[in-house]
Amino acid sequence: MGEITKIVPSEALSSSEVENEKKVVVAMAGAFLKAVNQRFNIGSGSIAEVYMADWQGYAYCVKREEHQSPKKAYSKKMEQELDLQAQAFLLVKQRQAEGKPVALVPLPSFYIETSDGNKVLIMHRIEAKTLYRLMLEEVAKTIPADKIRDLLPGVTNFDVAVWPDNDLEELVIEGFYQAKTKRADMTEVQLEDYLKKRIFNTLKNKKFLPKIIMQQIANTLDVWKKNQFHHRDLHEKNIMISADLSQAYIIDFGTASYKEFERSEDAYDVQIMGENVMFFRDEGIFYTLDRLVKD
Repeated sequence: MGEITKIVPSEALSSSEVENEKKVVVAMAGAFLKAVNQRFNIGSGSIAEVYMADWQGYAYCVKREEHQSPKKAYSKKMEQELDLQAQAFLLVKQRQAEGKPVALVPLPSFYIETSDGNKVLIMHRIEAKTLYRLMLEEVAKTIPADKIRDLLPGVTNFDVAVWPDNDLEELVIEGFYQAKTKRADMTEVQLEDYLKKRIFNTLKNKKFLPKIIMQQIANTLDVWKKNQFHHRDLHEKNIMISADLSQAYIIDFGTASYKEFERSEDAYDVQIMGENVMFFRDEGIFYTLDRLVKD
């Protein structure tokens, strides 16, 4: 990245935190550049890529706009996303202070623009995996070793927990569920629905999430709804779970809304630039959680 030309602090940081973290972020410019150039990628979306950047004990995520997508027309600008993630973080902190278990939000730090046109969101990194990734791991554990060898010739390490995301998807989605052959006859929406049903069917007797995860997400969505905050893109790839399955996190606030709609139902069916846009309803995530949380 080039020289920093604009740096905007998150409202979630105190004045002392802004001062301290700004020094760190400016000093980490080289680490951010290395993360992007060497593709230390830890997440990918339709508009942005997410990288990890470490420097002298500090661990951050760098979210950078990289793709053109129809979704960009109704997604918030990166600077707006900083504000939305900060509001989400502060509302969760409020509910947490009441002693309720909550799904946490990664602490956003700064929005940065650079002389070479980069627009990035810097946030604290969490150590967790997406719920989607965990679902694939659980399915992979049900596949016999000889079948894995057939689907992924040459595999020697059968510990799927350490596999790269691409290999895990190749095994489960493309191989085991035969998405390669289904694509010719299905739309992307139909294929996604088909795959989700297959995953749920595979795991119907192997639910793996503790109830606390459901409680955390429910409490977070409750405080958001009461304060007219709506995520609007809440699905398995935007929920992360800690390694010990004790803590949920919610990420990616690029399509969120805050105090834009008095009625919750109005937040999900919106006219944008003359077109009707339907967003994911936040509570829709419970359809998935109901099928993964232990009874």
